[in-house]
Amino acid sequence: MVNDAAIRIQMPCSMRYVSIARMVLKAIGRKFSLTQRQMDDMSLAVGEACANAVKYSNPCATPVVVEYRFTSHGLEIEVQNEGCEFDPEIPNTRPKHDELRVGGLGLYLINQCMDEMKICSRQGMNVLTMVKHVTL
Repeated sequence: MVNDAAIRIQMPCSMRYVSIARMVLKAIGRKFSLTQRQMDDMSLAVGEACANAVKYSNPCATPVVVEYRFTSHGLEIEVQNEGCEFDPEIPNTRPKHDELRVGGLGLYLINQCMDEMKICSRQGMNVLTMVKHVTL
C-alpha cells in the first residue's frame, strides 16, 4: 500500500480537458492492478465530476484541480472548482423518468459508482471528494 502519496493536476476550465483526468486515473489503475469494474466505475465518476466542475465554474475562473490520494482505505479523488456555492441533495435512488433532465444524472451516477462521496465549500472553492475502497 502507498500511504500519504498524491497526484495533483490542474486543467483549464474546458470540457476538452476532462479526458485528461480520466487518463491519469487509467494510469493509476494500471499501476495498482485495479479491476476493470473498479476502473469503469471510477472513470465514469471522475468524468462526471470534472464535467460538472467545468459546467458550473465561474466563467474563465481558476483551473479545475483534480487530486488523487492514496490512503489506507483506498483511492480518494478530489475535484475542485471555483463557482457559486451550493448545497446539493445527493440522490440515492434513480430519478423518475419524468424528473430527468439533460445532464441531471451526474451526482446520482457518482454516488452509485463510488463508495463514499461528499461535497463542500472550502476557501471559495467547491470540493467534491469521492472514495473507492480498493487495495493499493
